[in-house]
Order: sequence, then structure tokens, then C-alpha cells
Amino acid sequence: MDWALIRKHCERKAKELFNDFDTKRKSILAEVAREFYPAGVAGLTKSVENLADESAYDEKNRFLTTKPMDCLRKGAAGFHGNLTSPARRWFHLRTRGGGASSIDQDRALDKLTEATEWTFSFGGVYPQLYKLYEHCLCFGFGCMLVSRDRERIVRAQTLRVGTYALDVGEDGKVCRVVRRFSWTADKIISEYGEEATPECVKNAARCGKGNMRWTICNIVEPNLTGPLKAYDPISKELDLDDSLVYRSIYWLESPGSSDRAGILETAGFTVKPIVAPRMDYELGDVYGRGRGLDGLDLARGIQSFQYDILKLSGLRAQPPVVAASEFKDTGLRLGRGQVNYARMGEQRQAMVAPIFASPPDSSETRADRQEAEMQLADLFFNTAFATIDALKNQTGVKTATEIDALVRENMERLNPVVTNFDNELLDPLVNTIVHYTLSDEANFREGGLLADVDLSAIGGETEVEYVSQIHLAARQSQMSSVSTFLQFAGGLAQAKPEALDLVDTDGTIRCYAKMLGVPTDCLAKEDDILAIRAKRQSLENAARQQQALASLGDVAKLGAIPTDEGHAGGLIAKGLGAGQ
Repeated sequence: MDWALIRKHCERKAKELFNDFDTKRKSILAEVAREFYPAGVAGLTKSVENLADESAYDEKNRFLTTKPMDCLRKGAAGFHGNLTSPARRWFHLRTRGGGASSIDQDRALDKLTEATEWTFSFGGVYPQLYKLYEHCLCFGFGCMLVSRDRERIVRAQTLRVGTYALDVGEDGKVCRVVRRFSWTADKIISEYGEEATPECVKNAARCGKGNMRWTICNIVEPNLTGPLKAYDPISKELDLDDSLVYRSIYWLESPGSSDRAGILETAGFTVKPIVAPRMDYELGDVYGRGRGLDGLDLARGIQSFQYDILKLSGLRAQPPVVAASEFKDTGLRLGRGQVNYARMGEQRQAMVAPIFASPPDSSETRADRQEAEMQLADLFFNTAFATIDALKNQTGVKTATEIDALVRENMERLNPVVTNFDNELLDPLVNTIVHYTLSDEANFREGGLLADVDLSAIGGETEVEYVSQIHLAARQSQMSSVSTFLQFAGGLAQAKPEALDLVDTDGTIRCYAKMLGVPTDCLAKEDDILAIRAKRQSLENAARQQQALASLGDVAKLGAIPTDEGHAGGLIAKGLGAGQ
């Protein structure tokens, strides 16, 4: 294998992407990080070799108020709790193209959804997902790598901003990521083995310098398969299995002399491992624009206002004073307030007096700070999420129409962001987790989650339908239209009962249940429904027969008709089952 060719390709791509990121974006992103994170973001302010020594507190970047950081975190928590809450079902799988489906098909899809939810929790995806929301809101983009894990089925890792760079394909979606990180010599040997580790790293370990850190680079990009390999020298040289549509290459940044040109490992993925959502970007842009950049001046202003408030409060607590000049030689200790010395003259009434008759008040500054905080909270969608949460608990305070209007007003602001998250974050993430869940189907059957489920009943490709709090709020008008239709049909049926012939009650109930995200276990199976209805019909027929017999017996008692078999009355009674 031509290791030098592979390394040359990796270095060229890494240099190209990192140069673009470092020269055009890194400096402004570092300013954003300093205003919204107490310790900054290590990937933007430190070299990768020093990331392991990151401190939780940065003396040079102290906050006077954590309001900007709180607004950012509340926004991320709002999306995490209302869009992808681990506490309730926020998606379910359905067959691609929609259409009518059987109960068995719905049950198989529901069980597969349940298994996928379990993988999300067991694989530790949710904590990484929260950090991804936070990065997107603050910086405008984020990146998570999702791969197969032997113990936890999946492994999700949200990358540090500043340690990686992205690239997009012709379709405008992120298709390549290069990143840098550092490991010790001992960890490199343990992870990649003696054979793949360059001599310089092994020599450091032999000389007792196993804790010496080395910079490692990694590129994850598409891998051409089948006949297309001929068009990509790297895919042809690696010659990975045709099922591996993405490849990953690790190399040492300074390998010295090495038979493998410093290449530590090559691997492949059966599904795209890159999940890289962006905000407010145009087609062709590699990175998005975050709300942290839009709120940079507001965050700076809030810190400045807090400084002024503390300064004015200090002046009121211990104001500067004026003292007689004879105290200048001895000095006065009056706390932290400033002392000014002056000749008082014979008419002085006090040896020491405050300079300000009315110390300055900070009320106006506090009002300005509060206004800036409200603007920043609104910028990070705190207001929208607070309104939606409050509307959930409205009971009798507002009418359904008023609540619907308020929800729709807030969803108008959230919808563009949610739609973008659906396309660039949730769709690829859920589909990847479903892929790895199905690849571990045997263990799920053994564990009981898919023990009695026939997944072949699905009968085709699946797609994701979201039923989170935000998506339900967005579909509020659709559910309201169904309710309005049923109310209209019910009212019309009072005058014309045949109007209900137009309503498919089974289909309506099933459609409304899907809108609400109700699990299929809450709905009866199709065979059970048919059996219940057949039994009900049988009981109704028996009741009608008994009623007819009773009526016929009453008439016979009056002597109106004969009931022996030689007459019509007897034949009618026999037909109704009187002889049974």
C-alpha cells in the first residue's frame, strides 16, 4: 500500500480546511467564546497539546454576571427538552411514503422505535446532543461523530469547536471533517498497536516519557465503492469493503521516519458518521452564523452594566469623603472609600464629611441592564420556550383559540430553526442510530425488546416522523382542523344521521393517535377488533331474536294468531328459534 500517497492526500485536505477556518473564523469565534463561557473554549484559545490541561476557571476571563451564559444554556435546554426530550417519545418510525398500514406493520415499527430510543439512552447520545445544541446556538455550527461501539452499540462524540474544520459537497451538506487532538505516547501504543506506531513514539515510551503528548490528525470523508473506486486514487489504494461508504484515516502530525508514513489507522463506516447541523447559512456556506455572534455586543454590554452597578453600589456603601488637612500626615483608615484632604477653615462643622450630598443611584443602570438581558434572552429563544411551557399549564385562563394563537406566534420564530435541525441534525442522527440498532438485532431479541416482533412486516424503507412538544405545537392547527371537522360532522348528524357515513372512525382515531405520538400498544390489534365486533354483532342478533319472540308470544296469548306448525305463526316462531 502506498502510505505516502495516502498521507499526502490527508495533509493537503487538512491544510486547506484548517487554513480556511483559522484565517476567516477562529478569531471572531474566540471573542464569542470569551463572552459566553467563563473559561472560554479551549479549542479556540489553546493548542491541542494543552487541551488536556484545561482548567475549569480562567483568571484572565472572569465574569461579573453569568446572564449571557445562562441565556445560551436555557436556549439549548429548551431545544433539548422540547425537541428531543429523553423523558417522552419524540419520534416514531413509519414506512416511507406513508399511506395505509396494517396493525402488524405499525406494531413492528413501534417496537423498532422503542429499541432505537433505548439505544439513544444506552449509548449516551443525549448528553452529547445537548452540547451540540449549545454549540449551534452559540457559534452557528456543531459536529458529532457517531460510530459503532461493541459495548454500548453506538458511540457519540461532540467535537470541541476549534479542534476541527468542515467541508461541504455539491449538495451543500457537510461531507468531510478533519480534526486534531493529542494523546500520550502510552495511549497511542495502546490504541493503535506497536506495528502501526512510529519509532519516535515508541522510543519516547521506552525512555520513560510515556506521558509525552503527540498531535494526531483524523479525516472522515466519503469512500467510493465498486467501479467508482477507479476515479479516486485513495479509495482504490485503501480498497475497503464496498459496504463501507465512509472512511476514517488517523495519522501522526510529526511522524519522523516511519514505514507507514505516520499513518496510524484506517477504518470504514457502513453509514455516514458525520452529524453537523448549522444555523442561518446559505447554500454553499461551510459554517453557519450563531446567535452568540448576534448577541456579542449585548453580552459585552451586560458585563459593562454589571461593572457600573457594582461601582455605584460601592460608592453608596462607602462613599469618598473630604477630611481636614491636618489628618494628611497621620492618615485615615475609612475602608475602601477614597479620602480627599482639604483645609476646612474655622467654620468647619465636621472633621470628615462625604463628598456627595446625594450618592449616585444605580436604578437607571439596572433598568438598562434588565432591558439588555431581555433582548439577549429573546435572541436565544428563552422567551418563546417560556411562553410555550406556560401555555401547557393553562387551565381555564385562556380560550383554546387564544392559546392556539399564542403557540402559533412563538412557533413562527422557532419553525425555521426546527426545520433546519430536522434536516441536518435529527434525520441523519436517527437514521444512523436505527442502522446500528438493526445491526444489533440479535441482542435486542435476546434481551426481549424485539423478542416477539416480525420486523419483516415493515416491508420497506422507513422514515422518521417527529412527535416532540415543538412538533406537536407546530401541528396544533392540523389537529385543531380534525377536531373541528368531527364537531361539524357530529352537529350535522343530529339533523341528518347519514352524514356520519362519510366519516371513517377507525382511520380518524388512528390518524389522531399518530399526530399525538400514541404508541401502537395503546390501540387494539386488527384481529382483536374484528373478533370484538363479530361477538358484538352476534349478541345484537340474539337480542333482536329474543325481542321478536317475546313480541310474538304476547300476540299469541291474545289469541290473535295460531302458533302451531300448520299455520304461518308457527313457521315464524320456528324461524326465530323458538324450538331451540
